Parts: sequence; structure tokens; C-alpha cells
Amino acid sequence: GATPNSLAEGNNAVLLVELDGSAASSANGLTITAGQSTVKGLVINRFAADGIAISTLGGNTIAGNYVGTDAMGTVPRGNRGMGNRVYGGAGSNWIGTNGDGVADYGERNIVSANQIAVYIYGNGADNNVVAGNYIGTGATGRSPLGNSSFGVLVNFGPQFTRIGTNGDGVVSVRAADTVTFTYSDAKSAQGAPQQLIRTVDIAGG
Repeated sequence: GATPNSLAEGNNAVLLVELDGSAASSANGLTITAGQSTVKGLVINRFAADGIAISTLGGNTIAGNYVGTDAMGTVPRGNRGMGNRVYGGAGSNWIGTNGDGVADYGERNIVSANQIAVYIYGNGADNNVVAGNYIGTGATGRSPLGNSSFGVLVNFGPQFTRIGTNGDGVVSVRAADTVTFTYSDAKSAQGAPQQLIRTVDIAGG
């Protein structure tokens, strides 16, 4: 059966449910507007739009997914839009580990080979967290798969976004995002004040 990742570095998850958008025309893999939803243990790839789009209501959890790769997390099968898009006033979403010490490694997402791995934008999309993920890498955390534009982009109004650690000054594998650099910035907060960005790159740049 399916099992979550248990490795501090790397990823040994076995994911059995794959949403393959190669035959879809202009759809997202998942569109979430209801809030308080959990997306866990899915492989989401090759959609013409976004892998996961979150808007309107927040409080959603995105954990333990492969977004933009194959089911092994090694072959790039990107979505043409964003891996994860958060907009439309959706706040307090958690993408990755919550850092509570319970199955944190299993909450790691791999988000690679998309246009932008995580795009958070617009007024009201506040207090979102992106932590403990592999962004632009394969399952090992060291093999570069990239994202064609940005790893993480925050702009046009969101506040209090946290990318990486919890701000205690300790960068750990559990709490930090691993980001490979593409032709553009791996992380950026443009016109978006009061963001905390503490991201570790162990995959190269």
C-alpha cells in the first residue's frame, strides 16, 4: 500500500494515486475553494494549468505530495502553470510540514518542473506557510529538476508569509525548504512586506 516518506534527507514515499492531466485540456489538477481541506499523498502532473489551485477560503493543508514529477519523484512531468497557486484571499494555508514533531518528514512535498513551484499572491492571502519541501529537486533532494521560472514567488499584497524555518534561528532539514536555483530567483517577495524567508539550498545553485 501507500506509505509516507520517513527519511530526514531524501524521500522513500510510496504514492499510488496519480492525477495525470496529459489528456485534460485546460484544467487544474485540483481546485480548492471550500477551505479546511487536506491534500495528501497524491502525484499530480502534466496539467495544462496548475497542479493545485487554492482560493477563497483558507486553512488548507498540502502535504506529502509529488507535484510535477512521476510517482517515483525522479522524472520531470511538470504542470504548465503553478505547482501550487494560493490567491483570492485564501490565508493560513500550510504547504509542507507543520513542524510539530509528528511525521514531519512524511509531510514533505516535492514540487518540481512546473512554471512556479509555489505562487502566493493578492490581498488577503496572508499567513501562509511553505516549509520542509523539496522545491526544484527530485526525491533525493539533490538531483535538480528545476522549475522554469521561480521556486517560490510572493507578490501583490500577501502578508506574513513564512518560507522555511519557524523563525527560531535554527535551520533544520525538517523545517527548511530545499530549493534548487533555475534561471530566475529561487525565492522572491516582490512588493509583499512582512515576509519571513529563511530557506536552505543543499541541492546546488
